[in-house]
Amino acid sequence: MLHSRSYLHPFPARMAPNIALEEIERFDAGSIIVDPMVGSGTVAMTAVAAGHQFYGFDLDPLAALIAQVSTSCLDYDRVRGLFETIIRQARLNSATPADLPWVEVEDETHKFIGFWFADKQKRALSGIAVELDRLHQSEPSKEVDALKIALSRIIVTKESKASLARDTSHSRPHRVAKTSDYDVFKGFEQSVTQMLQRHSKLKIDGNATIQRGDARKIDSIGDGFCDAIVSSPPYLNAIDYLRGHKLSLVWLGFTIPQIRQLRSMSVGAERATTKSVEMVSKVLAGFGDISNLAPRQKAMISRYAIDLHRLSKEAERILKPNGTALYVMGNSCLKGVYIDNASALANAAELVGLTLLDRSEREIPLGSRYLPTPKENNALASRMRKEIVLKFQKVAFSS
Repeated sequence: MLHSRSYLHPFPARMAPNIALEEIERFDAGSIIVDPMVGSGTVAMTAVAAGHQFYGFDLDPLAALIAQVSTSCLDYDRVRGLFETIIRQARLNSATPADLPWVEVEDETHKFIGFWFADKQKRALSGIAVELDRLHQSEPSKEVDALKIALSRIIVTKESKASLARDTSHSRPHRVAKTSDYDVFKGFEQSVTQMLQRHSKLKIDGNATIQRGDARKIDSIGDGFCDAIVSSPPYLNAIDYLRGHKLSLVWLGFTIPQIRQLRSMSVGAERATTKSVEMVSKVLAGFGDISNLAPRQKAMISRYAIDLHRLSKEAERILKPNGTALYVMGNSCLKGVYIDNASALANAAELVGLTLLDRSEREIPLGSRYLPTPKENNALASRMRKEIVLKFQKVAFSS
């Protein structure tokens, strides 16, 4: 089973490894497992450790990068050699954020960097980022990707390191200082060493293909492709992963407008919809009584209902006959109203032809819960401390 020290990069609210392990152990080695919302890569790492063929997708570029590096065999000597080259060049250069090829001097990304990073750290990060981009453009490799993860590890953290923020790893960044003495070059070196130590403990017996992609429309996978789907969809109004990850992504080739566009597209995003939801009224019914919510919140739930319907429909399409889909789902509290995400997902799956095989609950360990719960010790608070495991099957109909 995965241990916390096996993960290469901080990530909030990971799927419990034992859930993924119990499901994946049911399959013969070489089976095709898909996680269309790969997140931190728990399912990916579990699948390749068991010798399976794994495919993972995520809209979040950092999540996809973490999962890819976590399931790839690395040439550690090459990683160290590339690191030495990058550090040597970065120390020689007097780079600034204006030297980043994807950042315009007066644009929003430049202003964002100026708010969240002090001058000393900006210069060092800029030098490293320029060299990483040069290597990526000239000789892209999993070893270069590993160094990107190592750099991100000193930015997406609980306490302040390369940035002026804390709680970045919890996707709740807030600036806590205006200056910093943090040594980016030393921190980057330590991060590379720690990351390689953790990577060396991973078991990689299968093959993984990780791509940026949308669970609601996976164009690269054909009908009836996989034996199983194991995933944890984002909950309504839950964790905004990109809120913290953008502090790292601005050094890895992305602009704030690009990241904002990705955030608006995410499943469970706090964004309303004006589309007709008549076709998924059954999904909406699963959420429970939302009549007391304001129109904006109702519209947000309607968008989420459409998301659940679309990702369920895509799951049914890519599963083989008799294939299974296992989802770990948490429920939400919106303006004091309990939102039953799990029942809505079950309704969406049934609507597209998947059969519910099993539904179980597990208590979320207090140290693992990132969603806010009501302060009162009542029935609602109790329900919010649980997550639901749903297992579906695509039934093969005889002719």
